[in-house]
Formats: sequence, C-alpha cells, structure tokens
Amino acid sequence: MKARFYLLAAIIPFLLSACGGGSSTPPPPPPSQFTIGGSVSGLSGTGLVLQDNGGDNLSVSANGSFTFKTSVTSGGAYSVTVLTQPSSPAQTCAVTNGSGTATANVTNVQVACTTVTHTIGGTVSNLVGTNGGLQLLDNGGDTLNVDGNGSFTFATAIDDGGAYAVTISMQPSNPAQTCGVTNGTGTATANVTNVMVDCTDFLETLYRVLQAQDGGRWDGVGYALTHDNQLGSGLVAQTPPGLWGMKAEDYKIGAGDFMVSRIQDLIAGAEDFVDITTLHRFPYGQFENGIQSGLEKLASSGRHVRVRILAGYPPFPLDPFGLEKQSDYLEGLVKPLKSLGGNLEIFVAAQRTTLVSWNHAKMVAVDGTRAIVGGENLWDADYLEKAPVHDLNVELSGSAVYHMHLFADEIWKSVCGYKTLAWKPAYWKSGAKAVTRECLAASEVKKVPGPGQSSVLGAGRFGPLFGPLSTKHSNPADYAMLLSFQSAQAVIRIAQQDLGFGPLLPLYWEPGMQEIAKALIRGCDVYIVLSNDHAKSGSGGDYTTGTTVAQTADKIKEKVKSELGAPEDKKLTELLCEKLHLTTLRFGPSDKWPDPPYEFANHSKFFMVDDKVFYVGSENLYPSDLIEYGVFISDSAAVQQMREEYWDELWRYSKRVAISGSDAPACHFK
Repeated sequence: MKARFYLLAAIIPFLLSACGGGSSTPPPPPPSQFTIGGSVSGLSGTGLVLQDNGGDNLSVSANGSFTFKTSVTSGGAYSVTVLTQPSSPAQTCAVTNGSGTATANVTNVQVACTTVTHTIGGTVSNLVGTNGGLQLLDNGGDTLNVDGNGSFTFATAIDDGGAYAVTISMQPSNPAQTCGVTNGTGTATANVTNVMVDCTDFLETLYRVLQAQDGGRWDGVGYALTHDNQLGSGLVAQTPPGLWGMKAEDYKIGAGDFMVSRIQDLIAGAEDFVDITTLHRFPYGQFENGIQSGLEKLASSGRHVRVRILAGYPPFPLDPFGLEKQSDYLEGLVKPLKSLGGNLEIFVAAQRTTLVSWNHAKMVAVDGTRAIVGGENLWDADYLEKAPVHDLNVELSGSAVYHMHLFADEIWKSVCGYKTLAWKPAYWKSGAKAVTRECLAASEVKKVPGPGQSSVLGAGRFGPLFGPLSTKHSNPADYAMLLSFQSAQAVIRIAQQDLGFGPLLPLYWEPGMQEIAKALIRGCDVYIVLSNDHAKSGSGGDYTTGTTVAQTADKIKEKVKSELGAPEDKKLTELLCEKLHLTTLRFGPSDKWPDPPYEFANHSKFFMVDDKVFYVGSENLYPSDLIEYGVFISDSAAVQQMREEYWDELWRYSKRVAISGSDAPACHFK
C-alpha cells in the first residue's frame, strides 16, 4: 500500500508537467506606441506638407492641432520637418520642438508660419533742394517723405503676391517741381527696387517723348520747349469776361472788346514782324478795326515791319475760293493806310490743304517775343455782339513765340507754292497804289532771350499738309495730349465745344476717348464742360457738331466697358455716376440768351491734368484733321491762376446741369 502511494506521488508531478500545468514565466508585453503631433499657427496659404522621420507625409490646410498617422515606438526618435512650404500667399513655416525621443504621446510640436513679404522702393532723380515737400504713398498709405535724390524704401512691406501702387501725394514746392512715377504699380514677388520717381518738369518729359517719337524731325517747329517765358497777370484771356454769376439778360454788348485792344497793342508795338493765323472769315468788324489801328501806328512810326495774315479756308458750296478773297480783304484793310506813308509790307493768304483740311490755328505773334494764342476767331458778330461765344486764349512773352513764327513758316511755304492765280497770296507795301501777288515763306525773326523763367511747350499739328502719309509724325500736339491724359493720377478737367463729330453716328477721337476711359478706371475724376446741344452764336452760326451731351456720355461708357479691368453692371454705373462729371456751359443762373434765345456756345479748347499742366490752343478733341497750335504750361503759379480765374468759375456755374458725376442732380446712367 505504501509502495503504491509513493509511486503515485512520484508520477503525478510528471503527469501534471506533461499536461502543461507548471508554473513557468509568461512572455513580456509588446512595446508601447506614441502619437506624434502638435499645432500649426499663422497659416494663411495652401499646400503645407509636414513629415515625420522623413516620411509619413501630412497635408495641413488650417491652423490648429495635427497628428501624424503613424505612431512611434516608445523610446523611438521622431523628427518633424516641413516638406512643402505654403503658397498663395507664399509663407515660411518653422518647426519648434520638432525632434526628440517618444516616451509619451507628443503634442508640443509647434509649426509657426509667417507670410513672405517684399519691400517696395526705387530711386528719386532730379529733385531740386532737400526740403522740397515731395511725398510718396504706396497703396494710398504708408506715407514717405523724400528730401533728396537717391534710393527710397517704404516702411511697410507687401505680402508676396500682393499689389503695390506708388503715387505722389504731394509735389515738391521749394522750388516747385512736377515729379512723375514710372514702374509704380505691379505685383510683389520679390523686393521691388525699380520704381522711378523723376522730378524733371512734366513738360520736359513730354518734350523728350516727342523728340523720340519723330526723331527730332519737327523739334523747334512743330513743337518746342522754352524756359524763358513770362506768364503775367494777363495770362488768362477768357471771353466774354465778367459774366460769372451774371444773368444772361444783364450782359452788355462789347464785353469782349478787350481782345480787340490787346491785339491792337501787340501789333502797334511790333519792331519787325507780325504773324496772324486764323480761320476764314478774315478778321472783320471791330477786330479788323483793331488791326488797322495797330497798323496805322506802325506806319506812323516809320519802322519797317512785315505782316502776314493767313486764314484757313473750308470749302464753300458756291465759291471754290471762299466767301472773301485774300486780295479783296487786303484792299479793304490797307485803304486807311495808303495816305500815311510808312514802311510796311503786308501779305495775306488763304490756305487749304485738302477738301477736309485747312488752317485752324489762332495766334497773333509779334517779333518772336509776344503772342496771344488760343481758340478765338476774330469775328465781330460771334464774339462782340449779342449771344457771344465763350472762348479762351492766353497771352505770354518769351521765346516760345519765336517758334510760333517757325510753325507759321511751314504753312506759308505751302501757300507760296500755289500755282492757281486766285489762290496766290496778296501783297501790299507802303506807297503802293494797288494790291499785287507776292508771298513770304520765311519770317526770318531773330530769337532773343525771353523776360521770364516759365517753361512753355508749344505744340501743333499739320494734318496732311505734307502729304497723306505724313500725319504719323507731323501731329506732335496729339501725342502730347495723349501723354498728358495717360499721366493723370487724380483728375482731368476739360472744356471743349464737343467730343464727338456729327449728329446721328458721331465720330470720336478714339485714342483720346480711350485715355479718358482708362483714367476713370484708375479712379480719376474726369470733369467735362461742353457746348450745349443746340448752341449758336449771335450771328446764327452753329457752335455744335450735332453730337449731344447724352451721346458723349454713352460713348464714354462704351469705352470704359471695353477696357480690361473695367467694372461691370452696377459697379460700372457707380463708377460713372461718381467719377464722370459731364455737363454743358453755364456762367450764371440763366440757361440761354434772351435775344436771340440761343443756347450758350462753348468754343474753348482747354484741359488741365492733376493741376500740374494745362493746354490752351485751337485743337478740338473730336476728330478733325486740321492745322492747329496751342501751348502746354506747367508753371505752378500759372496753373493756380488758370484754376482760380477760369476753371473754378466755369465749373461752379456749369455743374448745376451736369448729367453725371457726384455733384450732378441726377445721373444719366441710372
């Protein structure tokens, strides 16, 4: 019995071991896994991709927490890096706490993103003095005062891909200069260093462009820049004067006679030469009397003075040579001179280039030193009697006048070549009994230094005077006008008879209208004062081409719509109703003349850009391929004088009938 017991005791442990029921050590648990993550801040771009340990790419699209998909074994290394930086806008993201050994879930990796920025700057040149007041803006702010030539940089950088727009908020004033910006706008994709601010006088810029445009072909003749001119208190010769604020019935005939006196005085003071260019009819009435009085004084002085009078001749249906021939006009002009003796030579010409082109330039230039130039025709019934035409001229002294004679020489060269007897210029000299035929192509006026320091750019156009293919380079005034409009940063002011030509399907000067449209899109205010739709002068002559102010408004809208970047629909209407200030002539509370009851006629040829430069001359801004002449003036005192004496008064009384613009009673476009 005992033997069995001991045997069983020995076998049971063996059996239990064979059945797996022993007390051996269990296997160790698997290692712990930890997530890797953190937070992103400052993200505004797209495309950010992070990596951990060179893989496990994670795209991040917004600020906040992030966690990589793949965990890291306890004790394992992690290394968070940026695989792809954000774009649109470009950013640089930096990782903090990005590497270590994982002993728990990692949540403190910091990814901070900052947008890439670029500085905006450039160079200032030709700034005179060191305290001139030049002030620049970028995107309408970030004011930068500039006190010398050289490089400049705005304080505020621009985000990558952001727009910049450098403008001038204040021009230099000590001394007065006009600065212009080149390369001033764009998109910043790197530091901008090529913005150019050139403080050469604006007229100098125009002059250089004209030289480059024609290779200097018409330098000094078709255009000329001079710096010795005097623009005095009599600069602004607006006619009829003294009407601002007046009722039409209170106008007194003869208000415009001051122009007769000015012309008479210019002629009477001549030492050597007088040039008069105008539009047919030849000067008559009080204007002719004024010219005769000036010539009588010259005859009495004994001075040898040569006088040229040239009128552009539009074609007339009943008379191929005009209503009054040059020889007939000269006979009447010299009748009171024949008994006075003296030493005068007088040449009179009728000029026509083609059936659609003739002289339209209006100037009285004397001795290369003094002149009146502008838009006024020397017609008594239109300017000095009932229902006078509104017009504008300037009077100046200096060598700008010398170049006016050279311009006139080119026209006289053409008439001196006329072969038909009826068109040959008429001639009379003191002591002669009768008018004969003779021509004077060259004035031979001597250039002398002027009495002032003001810059004047005289510029004209010849139309097809030198042949049908010549107009590309023989119309420098057109280019100067377009460049002036292109330079506008804030405001364009225009006074013209019309901008369109014709009643039913008006023609427009398309390049000029395009620049007006672009200026509106840039945010410029454009002010326009036109002749009234049915304007007439006291003579009964029409002072409108038939294009209505409403048609002009619609054309400008059409041009704005056609430009890239133009607003659409409601935004377009808002732009035009705010920025296009379009009206017709008023000078007081009246809307027409009482007797005859004609609507007011505007014959002014004027514009001003950014209160830095203005033009006065004979050239219309509607298409008419005529011979024209005018002056561009940038002198700050003269600009202010023109604003105060002319434009501000014109707009004050004309704005009440505006059909668009922020100050209009109602908007045509709504």
